[in-house]
Amino acid sequence: MPTDASFFSGKPTTTTTPPTVRVRTILKPRLVSSTPLTSPLTSPEPSPVPAKKPPNPKKRKAPAPVRVKKKKLKKKNSWDSDSDEVNDDLEVPSAPPIYRSSASTSRSTSSIPTTRRKWVTSDKGDARDGHVSSESVVVSLMKSYKAYFHNPDDPNDTSFEPHPTNYPVCDLEYPNTDAVERFVLLQPKDKDHYSPIMDFEASLYTIVKYYMTPEQQSLFGPIPGDNNLLPDNEDDGPPSSVSPSPPNSNASLSPLTSISSDEEDIKPPPRSSPCPSTTTSTTSDADPEPEEEEDPNAPLPTTPPSPPLLRTLKRAIHTCNGPLFMKIVRRINIFLKKLKYPPVPHDPYLFSSTPPPSASETGPNALMQNIHALCASAQGKAGIPEKLLMRVIEENYQRSVGPHVNKLRSSTVYGELLPPLVSTLLTTHCPALYTSPKATFLDLGSGVGNICVQASLQTGCFSYGIEIQRNPSEVGNKMLGAWGNRVRMWGLQTGDVELEEGDFLGSKRVDELMGKADVVLVDNKVFEGKLNESLRPKFLDLKEGAVVISLAPFVPSVNARVTERNLDDISAIFRVSSHPYFPGSVSWGNAGGMYYVHEVDREGYRDVRERYLGSGSGAGSGEEGGVGEGRTRRSSRRR
Repeated sequence: MPTDASFFSGKPTTTTTPPTVRVRTILKPRLVSSTPLTSPLTSPEPSPVPAKKPPNPKKRKAPAPVRVKKKKLKKKNSWDSDSDEVNDDLEVPSAPPIYRSSASTSRSTSSIPTTRRKWVTSDKGDARDGHVSSESVVVSLMKSYKAYFHNPDDPNDTSFEPHPTNYPVCDLEYPNTDAVERFVLLQPKDKDHYSPIMDFEASLYTIVKYYMTPEQQSLFGPIPGDNNLLPDNEDDGPPSSVSPSPPNSNASLSPLTSISSDEEDIKPPPRSSPCPSTTTSTTSDADPEPEEEEDPNAPLPTTPPSPPLLRTLKRAIHTCNGPLFMKIVRRINIFLKKLKYPPVPHDPYLFSSTPPPSASETGPNALMQNIHALCASAQGKAGIPEKLLMRVIEENYQRSVGPHVNKLRSSTVYGELLPPLVSTLLTTHCPALYTSPKATFLDLGSGVGNICVQASLQTGCFSYGIEIQRNPSEVGNKMLGAWGNRVRMWGLQTGDVELEEGDFLGSKRVDELMGKADVVLVDNKVFEGKLNESLRPKFLDLKEGAVVISLAPFVPSVNARVTERNLDDISAIFRVSSHPYFPGSVSWGNAGGMYYVHEVDREGYRDVRERYLGSGSGAGSGEEGGVGEGRTRRSSRRR
């Protein structure tokens, strides 16, 4: 051993055998790299292995994973393993940030509750004050229409040409009792204008699909599969088990053919293109014409006509054959009348003294009974089938709003959410509207009111809309007058609708309804920031669970982090989520975008506020009330 003097002198020692070197090179690697099959620590040192194990030293260099693991464990510990003192090299974690969506309160808006709403009207469908027909629209714009049909057997026949008074027309029996509409058989010169022939065709297909059982549909034949307005690819028609007619009536038929059978595509010519030349032969691919007229007084046939009526109708439209079209339409209307007004059967054995029913006495309307059964069952989907809903809305829009579209385009800020997007908003985010006819829907900046009428028909709620611009407001009032007639023709029931011209910031009616509203829609895509800020205080009157849907958010950011600065902001009562809408959903552009759903959640806000203040992050706030309880509390804190 070296002396103390030699140790502190800085002189190196003269020890010749460094035992520590042998321990590091032999024992420690063997300990780490040893396997359960190696010798224990107390075993004698093994004899050297000749030339067979040169790669073994490389394998013995594998202790790295163990050392790294030990280091990580030491770094993760905030307390030293040998004492109870805190390790000063590690930071104490701060309280996690709190976000608005982290509240404990949650509500599901993904399903529509089952309701007992009345979907079908008990009123008749006759035209009343305010009715706008297809015929009246075309007659008012007769100069913008031209002939479509011709008589292939008589080139001199001018009965299908435009004329101020003697123009070609046909009728269509609508589902409800006494509901009939007349269509002018002309085509628009501008392909984007209203086409009465296409409108007639789409409405007829809708009636066949949704107001008839499969047995009754078989009398008309398959709906042409190329009709893009009503693709026949969904099993949402009336159930075949419905018995809409009296027991002895011929209105109910046994299954004969399937309505969903594949039909050869028959593509009509483009609206703007002329009909095929009268000299062109089409007999090789045309269906044979019906041999005889249908007897209006005869019962419904027990076998489908051949060729199918809808196929022959499509062929007549494709070939512009006016006489054939008129003949098929007459036969179709006779079948529809027999379903709407079936004769009352007389049982001579019941009361021998009872006279037989008169010709004016009819049984229940089979079409109305079918739609009632369809809406009542709906196979888990409450309400009116979406394609039927869209057909009614489109019909009303074409007649009441379409002729005034130039007046509406004069406004640089006018735009609309289209019906498919509105349907998605209502079914996905507005379940409260389906629960009661007293449920309230507000549209702030309603334009012509098309969203209000759709909400009332689709959900049965009360709808209110307010529009500040004169032109859309005037068109909307005319549209609303025609709406009730249009819905009754289809035999449907709609909720009440109220439209107002004015400024929603100063409207007393808006203030009155805001506290009752279940859903508020604000198409604020082009609103100035000042207008959005002025509107926000009105939302303090909304009840718990009410929903505000907008195209621009009323909060600085969706799911913002709660801070002392935004803790008592007006918008803190909202739980906000963003959702995409896809191209073709709005009238002002083809691109998609986002819409925002704000749900009033004061309980969730209270929970977030208490957690924030309790975490110590909001010690400087000094507030106990928060936004939660409406306009009065907010005003008192300002004073």
